Amino acid sequence: MIKAEESFEEYEFKQGSYYLYVPPNNRPHEKSPLMVVLHGCTQNPFTIATATEMNDTARQNNFLVLYPDQPRSEDSGKCWGWHDADHQERGKGEPRKIVSMINHVKEKYEISDIYITGLSAGAAMALIVGGVYPDLFSGIGVVGGLPYKAAQTKSERALAMINGPQHDAEKMGELLYEKTAVYNKRVPLIVFHGTYDRVVHPINANKLIKQWITLCNLMNKNGKDGIIPSTPVRTDKRAVPVGKTYKIEEYESPDKSIKIHYVTINSMLHSWPGGSVKGTFTDPLAPSASEMMWNFFNQQ
Repeated sequence: MIKAEESFEEYEFKQGSYYLYVPPNNRPHEKSPLMVVLHGCTQNPFTIATATEMNDTARQNNFLVLYPDQPRSEDSGKCWGWHDADHQERGKGEPRKIVSMINHVKEKYEISDIYITGLSAGAAMALIVGGVYPDLFSGIGVVGGLPYKAAQTKSERALAMINGPQHDAEKMGELLYEKTAVYNKRVPLIVFHGTYDRVVHPINANKLIKQWITLCNLMNKNGKDGIIPSTPVRTDKRAVPVGKTYKIEEYESPDKSIKIHYVTINSMLHSWPGGSVKGTFTDPLAPSASEMMWNFFNQQ
């Protein structure tokens, strides 16, 4: 396992600080994919790197990993502000800050496709950033997260986490479409959630899937790619040897130009599936979300 403190390049600039993992086999001036990983509450770039083992996946597949840091000066629990309306728009707040970090990396390295993921609050923010900047990203991964605009105040945040968003999933999809229709790009999405998650209720994942299907279908203005059905085209049940069982529901357009995967892990708590026992909020008995996510993105 890679030791985070020996593997990171650290950068600080006026928009914030981040850590970058560059695999040893990466060649200068050679285009490489970039994975952006947003930590959950109480975590930092080092703990999320250890938890997800994303650096190991990056080393095996030769992509860079960007770990933005949410400082305590912004939130005492180091949570991303996904629930705040000031951080849900393109060109504003935390989405703007995260994209500025991506652009900073692009000044130093040749980057091809860009993906974004996160855990919990980081997952909710990853969906926001990927949602309002569809022109920038080639895939989004959500682990224990919530839909776009699941909440817009602190009081709504707690209710959404415990009971799910009060808003209709299709309506939330329409709200996101209104902001991003001009880009006319449908971004592949993979979602992971545990059935025993008591921090972010699994209903959030269900609504997120419906929201994204609505968004993608609205983006399909002329209907040439076909409508993504509300029921999965395939359902695959699997099990980790001496571990947890899980289900993969696959949604896609008839021409297979856009795909959405929903991975439900039975009896998993609020955790990153797979990962290291040395990390926080991980379940090593679950399938590796880092590996599954990369394989999903790489097949698009």
